[in-house]
Amino acid sequence: MKKFISTLLVSSALVTTGLAFAAPEAFAQQVGQTCDVNNFDPAASMCEGSFEGNDVNFAAEINDVFGIGDLGLTWNMDAKIDITENGGGVLSGPNSLDFGVSVLYNNSTEGSKGTWNFGTGLYDEAFVIVLKAATSYSAYFFEAGTSISQGWWDTIGTSANARNGKAAELSHISLYLASSPDPNPVPEPVTLLGLALVGGAFGLSRRRSS
Repeated sequence: MKKFISTLLVSSALVTTGLAFAAPEAFAQQVGQTCDVNNFDPAASMCEGSFEGNDVNFAAEINDVFGIGDLGLTWNMDAKIDITENGGGVLSGPNSLDFGVSVLYNNSTEGSKGTWNFGTGLYDEAFVIVLKAATSYSAYFFEAGTSISQGWWDTIGTSANARNGKAAELSHISLYLASSPDPNPVPEPVTLLGLALVGGAFGLSRRRSS
């Protein structure tokens, strides 16, 4: 009998806001299992991993890992759900999209598959979902315009049992959201003052010449 353990409803008291990300000490290096975009359904646009360790500083690495630095995106972890021993979840982050996850436990999956969703509905901007299992994590990039709100995930591209090849149980899942550069940045106050001084000097020069 299939059993779903849902962590969609997590107490807001567990939410921690204002997460800060320090620059990574070293760029993530691939190890172990190799991810596949089809580890997600609908499929991700790109994936990278698996990488050893945790995605603690991954926000600062995303552009380099996926080779998308030219897009000028800034990344922040919006939500992280740690799966507990009883199948529950502990949420951290602002969780602006009401991100939720369910974990499927049966004799074949053993917590290595499940679903994810955005409670707020369809999302059109770029985002990254990270799966952590055992001692490794893999990252899945969904490009802007994907326009999805839910899907399935599988940790087979993150970590697997060396003896039987079965995918490892999910440890945590993280959601990273991108913010695009402002196409019309507001000039800094000093710049505005400088322009005013130049304009005033030009007007004074015209009055003197006349």
